[in-house]
Amino acid sequence: MTAPLLELDGLVRRFGGFCAVDDVSLSVEPGARLGVIGPNGAGKSTLFKLITGGLKPSAGRVQVAGDDVTGWPEYRRARLGVAQTFQHSSLFLSLSCREAVELVLQRADGSGLRVRRRRGPVSDAADAMLERVGLQERREAVTSSLSHGERRQLEIAVALAAEPRLLLLDEPSAGMSPAETQRLAELIETLPEELSVILVEHDLDFVFRVVADVAVMHLGQMIARDSAEVIRTSEEVERVYLGAAASEELFIDEPEPAA
Repeated sequence: MTAPLLELDGLVRRFGGFCAVDDVSLSVEPGARLGVIGPNGAGKSTLFKLITGGLKPSAGRVQVAGDDVTGWPEYRRARLGVAQTFQHSSLFLSLSCREAVELVLQRADGSGLRVRRRRGPVSDAADAMLERVGLQERREAVTSSLSHGERRQLEIAVALAAEPRLLLLDEPSAGMSPAETQRLAELIETLPEELSVILVEHDLDFVFRVVADVAVMHLGQMIARDSAEVIRTSEEVERVYLGAAASEELFIDEPEPAA
């Protein structure tokens, strides 16, 4: 039996008297494609930050590849193979697409962080990564000139350049046009089979297309996890989303996370 790549054991995160994540346990196998869904305020983004190290849990444990990383900061988890993209773009807008990917590749090979003015093996590797995500024709373009969808593609290229084992995508299709969403779905479908992917997303059609399994959060708790097909037809999930549960409970403001 394959050992889990990611294990969450009884994770809790409180902000004062508010419990954003409430006793969540989760296991993710190598190569898994998992979607995390739930209404606003369900605790999805907080859970992501607990996995990546952006927040420390109030209780519980996080393990990656058998290592207890509960107290580790983000950079140490990144070195272990945890990569992420953010709901709001975190790219350097003054760099070209190639330069943005080159910086990550240089960090990976220990050659130092600097913008290269001459082509070499790193530039060739960056071009190959950009081709992989469909940006080969935009490799010289300055990031600030990219469309919203193209920036999402570049963020994935930057994340993949670090050769992660676990990739977390936070609202990857947010703000995209239908055509951009289609291209993003095709990109996710072509990611390496050995790479584990977890995505938080509100577009349920998008989720059910690109992942095999879905976990559902509600009021900080993981209320269901099953195949995408089972979750799609679940009466419990329908109740959460369509309002059979009290509407004042479904849409609550999740506090801004603090370190």
